[in-house]
Order: sequence, then structure tokens, then C-alpha cells
Amino acid sequence: MNLSAILTVAFLSFFTFSLFGQQVRELAPVVLKGKIKNATNKAVYLSSFDGKNLNAFCIDSLDDQGMFYMNCNIPSKDIFYFRYDGNKQLNVILQVNDTIEINSDATNFLKTTEIKGSEPTAALWDYMVTYSAYKSKLDSATRYLKSHPGSDKEVNEKFKPISTNWMKYRNGYIQKYSNSPALIAALNGVEEQQEMELRMQILEKLAGIYKNTPTGNNIALQYQKTKAKWNSTKMTTQGAVAPDISQAGVDGQERKLSDLKGKVVLLDFWASWCGPCRRENPTVVKLYHKYKDKGFTVFSVSLDNKKDRWMGAIEKDGLIWPDHVSDLRGWGNAAAKQYGVSSIPATFLLDKDGKIIGKNLRGFALEQKLQEIFGF
Repeated sequence: MNLSAILTVAFLSFFTFSLFGQQVRELAPVVLKGKIKNATNKAVYLSSFDGKNLNAFCIDSLDDQGMFYMNCNIPSKDIFYFRYDGNKQLNVILQVNDTIEINSDATNFLKTTEIKGSEPTAALWDYMVTYSAYKSKLDSATRYLKSHPGSDKEVNEKFKPISTNWMKYRNGYIQKYSNSPALIAALNGVEEQQEMELRMQILEKLAGIYKNTPTGNNIALQYQKTKAKWNSTKMTTQGAVAPDISQAGVDGQERKLSDLKGKVVLLDFWASWCGPCRRENPTVVKLYHKYKDKGFTVFSVSLDNKKDRWMGAIEKDGLIWPDHVSDLRGWGNAAAKQYGVSSIPATFLLDKDGKIIGKNLRGFALEQKLQEIFGF
């Protein structure tokens, strides 16, 4: 994955703000200057993001030596996007009266770009370059594992020092820039699911740092969503009693998860349109037949929004257990929100008292756990 892709996907999908959809009382001046070598496209832009598109509001052209000088006006301190040579992009943190110098060679902008005059922007750029290099190695290792089954131990041993060095750099960055606008870069590289508490802490910090800015307003919204998800996660940690679910079954009659107490239950969030879910179904069917007479059952919650497709998948995949429910709201399913489900398949294994004893157990891992419980 190249850095342009990371910047575009990671930053632009996160910030859905519009600088110009708001009433602006006063514009403030900033200067961007520098030199871009070997650019095939002479135009340079400073842009904002409106949630869908980049909007250029300050434009200049490189001269014969590649020099540029831009006098721009911004509505408030915030993150903006400096673009040159077509698709090359830098995220710049601008404050009133900033003068930032950007020097780069378009033939290798990752290694050659230097930023002066804005420590937060320079730190952000360094983080993104380092993250890009780490992500590239991680993607390479993942591809190797897929094409070489059984090489997990070998790959993990080789990748461990890379992962350790990255985590040391990332955690050091978060600590060093904990009160800086540059902290925003750390949202890349902090896992949304596995490190939700750390992500929430970063968002809370950033909401204060970017207070009263378009980015800050959206960070505050992201913080509230993450906090709600974190509260759901705490309710569904191992050892917790699973929150009850009450939704309509395929026959329209209400079915409750709590009615299954006394059985070992696989709570399975799935959908007819979910390929990985459908590929996992044969395993679940096999295990249901193996253990149903010993007190094992399945409570399936579908994230479908069309009843005919939901029922068709149940029949086609042979999901013969009786407890299938859905409110037919797709990703808006109330139970999925309650359990903090953001991807499927998602499973929770409950003991006879309704306590969660396993999460996201699939395939061989689920088989092993049930063997452990039932003894065969």
C-alpha cells in the first residue's frame, strides 16, 4: 500500500467535514512555499474535504525551477490537503499566520519530502511515512501466509521484531505528541476493535486540541460513537452475562436469547449476503448436529433487510435450529448495535448460565472449544 492510498483512505474517510458549509466570520492568512522537483503537472493546490470530495480553494503553479508561493486564507486552524503533481498529497496542519515550506522531488516524494515551519505537520508526515513502510511489510507477510499455509510460526518469528519496532515508535509518538495537533496521525495504526480504549483516549484528546474547528466537531462525534461502542464491548467481555436479545423469528413470533438458559449457546450474527458467514455455516451445522442432544444450540441474528433472502439462506444452508431472529434493519439491527458488532460473522459462545465464554470462535477453534465443554 502506498502512502497516497493510506492518506486518502485513512484520513479522508475519517474526516467528513465541510469548511465551506459553515458560516465563516473571518478568513485568516497562511503562506505555503517551497520547491517541487521533477513534477510533470505544474499545478499545486490547497484543498479542504467536504465529506465526498477535495475542494481546492488556493491554487498556484510551479515556475521553471519548480518553485511555488501561495498566499491562502483559511477559515480556522485545521487540517488541509496540499496536493501536487496530480495525486501526490500531504496533510498539513495550518494555524493563523503560519508560513510552511515544502520541498520535495516528485519522483520519490515519500523519501524526499521535507517540511519546515510547522512541527505538527512535519511530525504527522514522518508518522505517515513510517506507518506506510510498516503497513507494506504487514501486507506482504499476510499475502505470504495466504499462499503458504502452515508457515505461521516461521512468518511470525520473522515479523515479530518489525512489529515490536513499530509499536515502540507508535507508542512513543502518542506519548510525545499527546498535546499536539500531530496526535491525529496516530488514529492510523491504532486498531479500532482490539485497541478501542486507546483509540477513545486519543479521540478525547483530539476533541480538545481541535476544539471549535470543523475537524474537532467531527472528532467529538467520533468519540461519542466510539464511547458507545466501548460501553457495548464492556458488556460483552468474557465472563459477563450476555445482554438479552428479543426479536421476531421467521414466523413473526418473538424469540428471546434468555429463554435458552440451561444450554450452551452460539450467538451468531450473520447475513445472507455475507460470504464468510455462508462459508462458516457448514461447520456450525455439523457442530449443531453433533452436540444438540447434549445441550448445544444456536441463536442466529441476521443483519438482512429482506425477509425472502434471509429465509432462503436458512433453507439453502440447512440451518435447522429454531432460533433465527432479525428486525430486518441490516446494519441497523438493534442487537448488533447492542453487542457492538461492526463486522460479520461475529459470534459469542455462552455457557448454561448465559455468561460469555468465547468470542469470534470459528472453524477449528469453535470445534476445539465445544470438545472441551462436552468431552468429545
